Amino acid sequence: MLTVPDAINAAFTAFQSGNWDRAEWMARQVIQIAPDHPAMLNLLGSVYYQRGELREAIVHYLAATEVQPNYAEAFRNLGVALQAIGQLPSALEALQQAVELTPEDATAHYNLGNLLVLLEQPEAALDAYQTAIALQPEFPQALTNLGTLLQSLGQLEAAIAAFRQSLALTPNAVTAQINLANALQEKGNPESALGYYRRAAELQPFDPNLQFNLGNLHQSIGDFAAAKVHYLLALKLDSRHAPTHHNLALILQAEGQPNLAIAHLQQTLAYQPDNAAAYSNLGQLWQDQGELPSAITCFRTAIDLQPDFAQAHFQLSQALLAIGHLTEGFAEDEWRWQAPSYLQQQIPRHRKIPRWDGGAIAGQKILVWAEQDLGQTLICSRYLPQLVKQGAQVIVECDRAIVPLLAAIPGLTQVIAKGDPVPDCALQIPLGSLPNTLSPSPTLLPPFPLLPSRPTPPNLLKPIGLIWSNRTADTPNAPGAFPLAQLLAALPPSQPWVSLQSHLTAEEQAQLEQAGIPPQPCIDRAELIQAIAALDGLLTIDCEAAHLAAALGKPVWLVLPTTGHWVWGNDKSTTPWYPTVQIIRALDPQDGASLLDSIAATLQESPPKE
Repeated sequence: MLTVPDAINAAFTAFQSGNWDRAEWMARQVIQIAPDHPAMLNLLGSVYYQRGELREAIVHYLAATEVQPNYAEAFRNLGVALQAIGQLPSALEALQQAVELTPEDATAHYNLGNLLVLLEQPEAALDAYQTAIALQPEFPQALTNLGTLLQSLGQLEAAIAAFRQSLALTPNAVTAQINLANALQEKGNPESALGYYRRAAELQPFDPNLQFNLGNLHQSIGDFAAAKVHYLLALKLDSRHAPTHHNLALILQAEGQPNLAIAHLQQTLAYQPDNAAAYSNLGQLWQDQGELPSAITCFRTAIDLQPDFAQAHFQLSQALLAIGHLTEGFAEDEWRWQAPSYLQQQIPRHRKIPRWDGGAIAGQKILVWAEQDLGQTLICSRYLPQLVKQGAQVIVECDRAIVPLLAAIPGLTQVIAKGDPVPDCALQIPLGSLPNTLSPSPTLLPPFPLLPSRPTPPNLLKPIGLIWSNRTADTPNAPGAFPLAQLLAALPPSQPWVSLQSHLTAEEQAQLEQAGIPPQPCIDRAELIQAIAALDGLLTIDCEAAHLAAALGKPVWLVLPTTGHWVWGNDKSTTPWYPTVQIIRALDPQDGASLLDSIAATLQESPPKE
């Protein structure tokens, strides 16, 4: 016959081997004889806990503590179970009681630390973890959780040390591998992080999240090919992994595969319909494809999901402006000051001067400072005369190269270059905010006065300038919008031409020489303005030179293989902002031949008049 001690031992043995049913049966045999047996009540609570029956577990843990009020293990188990059902204050009382009863119990301190993290008491949690480790130095879980807490507190060196200690005890612990990789990446050491992510993936090869993390790490160090491989592996393991679809789409977009990128973003939203960032990125892809209604719908959905999503508001502004919805477009454009993509390039200036809110301004001196790209600066400068009409003394601050252009606007008090001393002003406003503060309609100025032209022999046409690539000093090898040789074949031979293209390749230099077209690359904006002033017009892609030539009243043939600046609109061959611009659009962005045919046909017609 089984004795009570034998039944107790059998119950514990069964529990330790994971045989919950036998452990429960043996414990109940004991309780039939000794209903208030605290160890068996606690054991039954643990059986229920392992089965996920948390409320039954709590009932038995409470019974054990009532029978034996100094039963520290039961209080510890009770605290963990209460935490699991979200009763955190009660859990805290139970775990504090466990620690008070057995201050030498490392596990109790560890459990208390976990709870204090949830209660957002990091300093107390830190003390609990450190106490647990002091009591039990070889406690890998406590070391891992300590490292995670230290990382959240910004103590990366200490966090990394804790993760390394944990891995020294349990080298195959995946969580510690991942956490150490995250900490190393945050510290700016992605190469070291890569090894730990790879080890974690070896230990759990069928975990899509690990492949996703590996992809993210490769993407962060610019290895997009490797990132793409890991994202595809993640999707092979879990085709419904929405974050992977999203990040893979961003790589495909950068690779110039918009259709595939759109497909993966649509998959993202199929599995994660509340992903505002995915709607924002999908909207940008639609906008790049010229599908502005679809883009606007996506941006609005992103904003509905996340009303303070500044980047989506800013993107929406550009799409609305492109279709001529100026009032809402310029209002949405004010979100640019919170959009990361904008703030990376521009920091608000002159904040010590009060911002003008559109009130009465007669007799007051106001500083209007240009903060956007050159094209946007020229567009918004058309609103400056409205300030003059209201009786303001208008001081304009802009790029030094265009000071002479803006100084030609009638009525301005002064135009200064950015970086020069600023006169005392009562008010200030960014130039890009004028349209929203005033009347957002394209009130065009007369063409800017032409700068002195270079002498031209009598009875000869002035040349027309050519620009076919947006190359810069940072991207000198960027391809052209179309091959120069094909462009040259489309040009009327009777018209003199000059190349204003910067960073010519050796092949392009040879092609220009063969065509008898002199190169005249400009080293800065001031030189570019002087060069454009000496021309009869400009055949160009969407770039600063297009805006400058249009502002100078020159005929401009603007070639748009894809979408461009919002001022060019979406589907028309003209723009109300620049009356001398004729837009040549690609019906199919992938069909360069048809675009070149359109260029040739357009150049046979009469150019826009100055």
